[in-house]
Amino acid sequence: MNGVTDTDLGYEEFKAMLKDLDGLEVTAGIHEGLEGEGGGSVDESSETIATYAAANEYGTDDIPARPWLRTACDANTEAWQDKAAKQLKRALAPGGPRAEKVLVPVGNQMRNDLVKSIKDGDWEPNAPSTVERKGSSKPLVDTGAMQRAITHKVTRK
Repeated sequence: MNGVTDTDLGYEEFKAMLKDLDGLEVTAGIHEGLEGEGGGSVDESSETIATYAAANEYGTDDIPARPWLRTACDANTEAWQDKAAKQLKRALAPGGPRAEKVLVPVGNQMRNDLVKSIKDGDWEPNAPSTVERKGSSKPLVDTGAMQRAITHKVTRK
């Protein structure tokens, strides 16, 4: 009597890897609410770094828009997507690393590109009153607190 033999050639492992990828997301920026990050302050004021960053990103009545986040996203989204695709292929390879691990380099690149956008931005100079108080006409870089607050995280939705 001839029987049917069901041999798994990796389908079950592949299915498990796909499940591992489901709902993963990598973000970079100032994650308000995480201790030591967006909740700290830029200077002696009580304004959080996240609030300061948002005010500079979009502008206020007193601060011109300095879109460090949108500029970095516009310039780098394609590179981030390419890196993510390459990294995810590693996670799908037999015996490959867990998806959370392979997305860490993507988050690192995103973080580095955001910091570079802040440092290299051709922003409207600080107001004379701000220059007098801070001693610099270059916005967003005086204390480095905002740059240090930029992190990345890999989460599951």
